Amino acid sequence: YEVIRPLHNSATVSGRATLVWLVRRRGVYYVLKDSWPLQTKPFSEIQHLITINRAIRSDPEISKLLRHKYPIFVIGEELGDSTELRRKDILGGSVDFPRVHRRVVTKPVGDPLTSFRSKYELCSVLCDVVEYLKYINEECHICHGDISLKNIVIKRGSTSNANIVSQPIIPNESGSTAHTQRTEPSITAHGVAIDYDNSFSIVEIAESRYKINSGTLPFMAVEALNWKDHEKFDHLPQHDLESLFYVLVTVCTYVDAPGYLRNPVPLKTDLSIPANEWWATFDRHTLARVKSSQVGDLDDQILSRLSPYWKDFHPVIRDLQKA
Repeated sequence: YEVIRPLHNSATVSGRATLVWLVRRRGVYYVLKDSWPLQTKPFSEIQHLITINRAIRSDPEISKLLRHKYPIFVIGEELGDSTELRRKDILGGSVDFPRVHRRVVTKPVGDPLTSFRSKYELCSVLCDVVEYLKYINEECHICHGDISLKNIVIKRGSTSNANIVSQPIIPNESGSTAHTQRTEPSITAHGVAIDYDNSFSIVEIAESRYKINSGTLPFMAVEALNWKDHEKFDHLPQHDLESLFYVLVTVCTYVDAPGYLRNPVPLKTDLSIPANEWWATFDRHTLARVKSSQVGDLDDQILSRLSPYWKDFHPVIRDLQKA
């Protein structure tokens, strides 16, 4: 594979140290991910991707239904490398939480979720993810385990018109808002959930009794953050759906309109953004209380801080919060 450019670099000194590249082979573009998952995990991202791909391709109807909605596994490799081997001369071979080295190649190459072109497209993309998560749970007995903003991408067809963008609601000088006429394009975009380092098999969980409670903190379910005894917590499919709700809230909070990210420097008239605390709170129990409080007071803490573009979308967010 020819490396074209980096797509993601995990800026941490510990953890999985995930690196993602755009690569090319024989004129076709792929995504290559290099990561260091924990050696103690009894699950394999590679095996889960193989299981999902085989299940979908074995059923013509499902294959047609989910054609653009799942990551296509190309090749994966356990490199036979580990942090124990790398550090044996430094630490005498004793390493806490040893990690193994893995590379996975998949396709398609997706666009960031924040590149949605209309509310209609955003909803369609997220519905694709819900449909896919339901399938892999019911038919493959697999949970994703790490639904987050970066782990959902938009796959666009080659015939889609990238110039069709839903126009934002622009305040005029009098303070009122002016709506520009727009036509919703036919959906040529699909949602794909990526990154299966934290995925797990419900069957394997039952057999190994290994407990899963991982994810990306700002998007983790409140119950996952608030557990006291990890032996009593079970990550369930509904926790992935709750994470998806937090993804939607995040998009609405930090995207003013299609093509317009929220200005990181607030205006004097801007209200504060309580959701900022999701990224600044690292104690899980504290974050659980913060999220519960803010989502419980949805209108004041979340909806009132969104841009005018999202005003007609408030009922949708309320209904999802109740669900």
